[in-house]
Amino acid sequence: MDTSAKISFISVLIPDGETWEAVKVLRCLSHVSGITTHVLAKVRFPLARFSRYCSSYHCHKSENDDDWIRVIRSIVRSLRIDVVLPVTEKGVEFVARNRKAVSEFVAIPPIADSDLITISKDKWSFHCFAKENGFPVPASVLIGKAGETSIALLDPDSVEYPALLKPTLLDGGFGIVKVKEPSDLADMWNNERIIKGFQYMLQSYIPGVVFCLGLYSQGGQIISYTLWKTLLTSTKRLYFSARAMEYVNNEEVIELTKRLISAMKWDGIANIDFLVGSNDGSVKILDFNPRFGQSLLGSLVAGVNFPLLCCLGAMGMEYPSMQQQDAIRYVHPAMQGKLIMSRFMGRRSPMKVRWKHGSLQFAVRDPLPELVDTFRRIVKRFQSRNYVNR
Repeated sequence: MDTSAKISFISVLIPDGETWEAVKVLRCLSHVSGITTHVLAKVRFPLARFSRYCSSYHCHKSENDDDWIRVIRSIVRSLRIDVVLPVTEKGVEFVARNRKAVSEFVAIPPIADSDLITISKDKWSFHCFAKENGFPVPASVLIGKAGETSIALLDPDSVEYPALLKPTLLDGGFGIVKVKEPSDLADMWNNERIIKGFQYMLQSYIPGVVFCLGLYSQGGQIISYTLWKTLLTSTKRLYFSARAMEYVNNEEVIELTKRLISAMKWDGIANIDFLVGSNDGSVKILDFNPRFGQSLLGSLVAGVNFPLLCCLGAMGMEYPSMQQQDAIRYVHPAMQGKLIMSRFMGRRSPMKVRWKHGSLQFAVRDPLPELVDTFRRIVKRFQSRNYVNR
């Protein structure tokens, strides 16, 4: 894993450091000599604050964009920040929405227009865009908001079954429910996993392998990308639940992505989910996410440092050549722990992962975020059990 680069000095501020994405970005940028990274968040103790790679932490309680901009401007001036790098979807939208105001006092990476981000993050809006522009997508229909919309008038033959009820504004497989037959639709619409108030779409379920392509582009031209396929998944969620992945090459997926990014004239980071059908091998576009992907550290292991590319793009510096190394397997920390335990106990492991290609190496070098997160989970579970037993 050699994505290190030597640059004179760049000071980076993450303005939306509330989530795990900030920790991952800190770890990516730590591989670059000459970059210091600072974190701003709305909570007092985000996990990023405990990372050894966090040069300074700042808390704010901004209630609107103007307040948020004022806080960022103050930190930029006091710490001489060079680049403001949003790491979450909310942060990307904020910077895109306030591009002119923020770029007046600090550099920002290439980011798509806010209208395009709004279209891409909504599963139904993106489905319509892709379909209208001739890109392959699964058959889908819009249902409406759970708890407010009746499905009595929905044509049960408008999609092929089995099908998926998918919230249009959630990712990671959350809220997705599988419907086996048209006659099951009414019951599943009232399933406890259906989240009230969220708009849903019904989409044909296609058995196959999920591929995810992460990229960084400028002016609709891809600068660098990584492509992985799912090896092991969580049993709790559908489709987007990879616990182990392998970085691979698939020319059809790559060419389809190039056409899509060019049609969108996309700027910045994106992660696109594809499905390669097991029956006919056809490729369908499932989702488009205008943010860093959950496999950000996996991409680093495979040879592409996306946060570094963003910083270089913001500063107008030359991009180094970053190409994915194929046949690298990367696993979720909990899954790698299970694989290691299976090996020590003499059990047959479902797959082999080299230590330098796994995720636990990052926790070993920077352990506090994982330790704090584990402690919080234990406390939360203990508190919930006490509440139930009252």
